[in-house]
Formats: sequence, structure tokens, C-alpha cells
Amino acid sequence: MITDAQVYSLKENDNLFFKVYFLQNNNFYVFFANDRLASIYGMYEKINNIYYLKANYNSYGSIEIQNESSCYVEYNRNSIQYKKILSYVKTKEYNISITIPEGEYIEKISNENKESFNPNNESFCSAPWTHLYLDGSGNAFPCCKNKKSGLGNIETETVKELWNTEKLKLIRKNMILGNKIPSCETCYLNEKRWGMSYRNFFNSKFANKYELVKNTNLDGSLDDVNISFLDLRYSNLCNLKCIMCSPYSSSAWIEDAKKIGTISKDNIIKPINLYNSIKDQLPALLKNVTRINFAGGEPLLIKENYEILDQLISLKRFDVELTYNTNFSKLNNFNQDILAKWSYFKDITIKASLDAIRVRGEYIRKGLIWKDFFMNRDLLRKKVPHAKFKIFCTVQLLNILHIPEMYKYLKTHMFIDGSPESFHLSFLDWPRYYDIRSLPKEVKEKANLIYNKFIDELDNQRLKDHFKKVLIYLNEQDYNYQSEFKSFTEKLDDIRKQDVKTVFPELKEYFDIINLH
Repeated sequence: MITDAQVYSLKENDNLFFKVYFLQNNNFYVFFANDRLASIYGMYEKINNIYYLKANYNSYGSIEIQNESSCYVEYNRNSIQYKKILSYVKTKEYNISITIPEGEYIEKISNENKESFNPNNESFCSAPWTHLYLDGSGNAFPCCKNKKSGLGNIETETVKELWNTEKLKLIRKNMILGNKIPSCETCYLNEKRWGMSYRNFFNSKFANKYELVKNTNLDGSLDDVNISFLDLRYSNLCNLKCIMCSPYSSSAWIEDAKKIGTISKDNIIKPINLYNSIKDQLPALLKNVTRINFAGGEPLLIKENYEILDQLISLKRFDVELTYNTNFSKLNNFNQDILAKWSYFKDITIKASLDAIRVRGEYIRKGLIWKDFFMNRDLLRKKVPHAKFKIFCTVQLLNILHIPEMYKYLKTHMFIDGSPESFHLSFLDWPRYYDIRSLPKEVKEKANLIYNKFIDELDNQRLKDHFKKVLIYLNEQDYNYQSEFKSFTEKLDDIRKQDVKTVFPELKEYFDIINLH
């Protein structure tokens, strides 16, 4: 609890941007708007009325109080300098509850803590001992579900440095003690919702790595960088511009984003490729890795991913499990026979992103050509018959009424085997206006009828439970972002020369009655 803090509430265009709490012990915390976790924290030094922030040994920036109504903020993020002039309101707040994303601050654990460690405690996940996730901007995180605990950036730090950041060490210490990690709340919530999570996957997949906990130093560090699972997304290069995506994850979105106004001339997003930042470190990583997930952007369009495959083939590491998060729209790139390369590997999984079939699928994932997707599935079946093929469907406002129909079609046409594992459901929660919880009551009632009828027709209890997740998520909360949905979709339709009401006529009545405000 903070009992005496110098607080600056920083605002941008009269909207709360974030609050900075400067404590007397030279610690600072930053809370972003609507965020109950301390998103940035570390030490500060005050010189001539300027607070210089140092977060986790990285120079993060400075805040200079200019006058009674504004301040100057300078950042150093991803090696790019940029600045903002924000208005501020100076306040004094008492008894502020601070939650550190990585859990309770613990300087050291004891050998007794390690000896009494229980891998079945409600906090533990093997990811901090086995896994590294890199996003399209080079930022490193404990995993793809934990984006609040930024570990650093591959452009400015080595993998070894990222592996033993203060944040990751703190997570390890808290997990050994069984303390829940606030930034891991997505997994805890999913376990409560439907009894399973990414944490469960890690603990099942890497149960043989529990001995690494015993090798953890008392400060939470690890002497060896022995990463079993690499998740590589070091480029945003993509050929599709999915309606729920952004320029940060898809280079194809950049021009539309400029037109729609979500990025400006002062915030131009460019295609990113950070392969050179990790290239020299790959040989050592590939010797120990057992699983690699390629994503993007679109991993089949990222030339360097083929270099990694060639390195694995030259090392005869055919035992490495390969997974691809891909839109599966283009298999022939750079005169490379990707199917021939895949055939070397014993365990390969294609997680193909698809949210609807035919014209609906082409609308949601703009740039997709349905017949090409269909043909690529047939080619994979013929040339790499042992490859596991899964559909990864993002449940959202536009496709919710058609997912049962889509599932039946894909099973009938042998895209999938029909098991819950072959048809993965993920739930879009951003942007909020495409979240199914934003649907009006009438459409939610219609969706409930469709899914209850579909679930009753299924003869497999695991499948029934699988699709019940949609209803659990749909009915757990009511959002109201309907005007934002209509405004954004109309602007995008105008830019892309398409019409949501033609492609999704069942939503026409709902769309027409929304009043913009």
C-alpha cells in the first residue's frame, strides 16, 4: 500500500493517459487508464524537477514538469525516440493498492522453498523455465497470454539477458512459493471459466522439466539458457488484413489504417523484421529446443523462417516439434518447397486461422481466396499426410451465428477430423466492438438458440463441452460498443469497397437500428 506518493495524473486530449506514482523511496509505478496492474515500475532519480525513470535496468524515459498544466514525456522504446506533451493534474493520494504484475516482491527464496515446491500448486507454470515469446516488435514476454510482464526487447538485449530479467526472476520465485501472478490472470480466468488454460498445456507438455525448478538460483535466475519452446513472431509481414487485426501484426493493414485514421503521419507503422537481432543466437538455441512455433505476421511469407528450417535439417533435428500459426493462403513462396521441408519432421502441426467459409471468410480475413485455401488443404493431405491440421477460429461478432455451420462443413469435407482439438476456439476480446459480448440482447438470444440446438445434436460429450464455451463467454457480460462497431465497420467497408450487410444479411436489421453518437 502506498501511504505517501507524489502523483501526476497525465491526460491526453482530456482523456486519462496514465498515472505516475513517485514514492519517497525512489520507486515509481505507472498505471495506464483502466488498468489495475502496475504496467511499469522501477526506480527514478529526480534532478532539476525532472523525474528520470529507470525500469528493470533499461532506460525508459523521463517526465519533466513544464508548468502548472502540462508536462513533457520522452520515451525510449524499441530504440525509437518519441515524445508527448500531456496535460496533468497534480494530486496526492493515500492508501493506493499497488499490484505488481509479477507478484509479491521477494528478494530471495530459500533452499527449503525449492525442496518443498509443489508443481501442482495453483500458480505454477513451467513456461518461465522452458519458454520465450517474441512478438512482432521484438518485445519478449513470458508467453503469448501474458503481455503485462514485458521482459525487454531483442533489439537491445540478448536472449541470455532476457532470460534473467528482474521480472522473470520474480515470477519464478512467486511460482515456486505458490503465489498467484497477477499478469497470468488470463489463465486463471480460463481455468475458472472452462477448466483449462495455456498454463495447463505447459505443465502437461513440459512435466519432464520440473527438475529445472530445483536448479533455480535463490534470486530466481537460471545459470543456463535452456529454452525448450521458442515462439517466434519477429515480423509483421502479412498478405491479409483481417478485420480484427492491426498494423502491428499485419503489414497489409498499414494503408487502410492510415485512411481510417488509427495511425497518423506521426505514428507510421512499417513492416518489421527483427531476424538479424536473433540470428547469431539461433545456433545455440536450436541445439536444445524441442518445440518451435512460427507465427507473424504470416510465417510462410517470412523468408528467414525457411533459413531456420534449413538449419534444423542440417543439424538433423527432425525430432523438433513444429507448429505454425498461419493463414494458410500461400504455400509457394521464394521458390521454396515448404511441403518438402515439412516432410522431414516427425511432428508438425498446422494451426490454420479461419473464421468462416467462402465469402464470409474472405470478408473477415480480407485478402483470403477461399478456393486457394481449399486447394492448399488438399496439397498438405497428399504431400505431408502425417501433418496434423487444425482450424483456429476466432469467435467474434461477425461469425458467431455461423460457427456451427462452418464446423459441419469442415468436418464433412475432411478439413478436420471433427475432434475438439482439430477445431480450436479463441475468443476475441479486442477490439471490444467485435467482441460477442457486445451483441444486443436479441442477437444473443438468437445465438443461444442456434448453439443449444447444435450442441443437442452432437453425440460426443467432449464436443458438447467444447461448444458450450461459446455460450459461457457470450453470456458472462454485456458490453455496449454498438455505435463503435457500426462507425468502424462503415469506414472500413467504404475503404475496401465491400458491404457487411450483403455478406452478413442476418446482421442487417441489427446494423440499421444502431444510432451513432
